[in-house]
Amino acid sequence: MLFRSGNYSSASAASCSVCPTGSNSSNATSTNGVLNANISSCFLLAGYYTAAGAETTPAACVAGYACAGGLALGSAVGNVSCGVGNYSNPSAASCSACPTGSNSSGTANANISSCALLPGYYIAGGAVNTPAACVAGYACAGGGAVGTAGGNTSCGAGTYSVAGASSCSSCPANSNSTGAANANISSCIRSEEHTSELQSR
Repeated sequence: MLFRSGNYSSASAASCSVCPTGSNSSNATSTNGVLNANISSCFLLAGYYTAAGAETTPAACVAGYACAGGLALGSAVGNVSCGVGNYSNPSAASCSACPTGSNSSGTANANISSCALLPGYYIAGGAVNTPAACVAGYACAGGGAVGTAGGNTSCGAGTYSVAGASSCSSCPANSNSTGAANANISSCIRSEEHTSELQSR
């Protein structure tokens, strides 16, 4: 008897049965029905698992888990939680690493929004899934979700920042900065320089 890919049967069956959606079997030729002999001959496809109580019914992998496939139907198997530093979308065969500049915590991290910005990074509009290093003149405290633009705050009067800063720094004593987005300590002007400017006018 020829058992075609995607089918199985018992030894006494009059015809082949089709493997459930989300599973498959391989081609096998036998004279006694041993190969592809029952539903356990069907193996999970990537992106599917079997839950307790429904061991012969493949289910699409849920967000926060990875389902590599390849395991036989008949037992509750096939889904692995996406833990620290990872996430997954629905029907994923494997976990994805959080983008550089972000991280996730705990387990079953569903979708890229589970990845939180690290200090010194922000999300620019138009590239919401790609953390960017904070630019000079801004502070990026981190903590915001990847996928949502924001996370950078301008360094205003009396402060400044260098590239990659998580917070604004105060100007040294007897100096000050004005305006917004004050980049680097050179934005801080000493008090006597202000005085000299006024006297020269």
